[in-house]
Amino acid sequence: MKIFNWVLVGISILILLASIFQWGSKPIPILGAVLFIAILAVPLLLFYKLSITIDAGEAIIQFGIGLLRRKININNLDLSTAQVIDLPWQAGVGYRISTEGAFFNTRPGPALFI
Repeated sequence: MKIFNWVLVGISILILLASIFQWGSKPIPILGAVLFIAILAVPLLLFYKLSITIDAGEAIIQFGIGLLRRKININNLDLSTAQVIDLPWQAGVGYRISTEGAFFNTRPGPALFI
């Protein structure tokens, strides 16, 4: 997730600099640069982090500023099948669909699989 964030910020800075210093044979107008940076800011705000909060009644999975979230009632989970698994680094982070079902993870390594 951090690489995604830094790439979007880097692209935004390059576009802004190209617009300010009028780089190239057909430079980007300031209004176009601001509009493009605003378009890049939307996915950055929506997906810059993943938070998983578990309390007595529900599990809440929330992306970015919280517009995209999912609430799962704990009573709907079959806790008898819960097991600790070790997720490899190539599994990535976020919302993943595997052969055993869907899972949410914030980093590779040990995870609770229900």
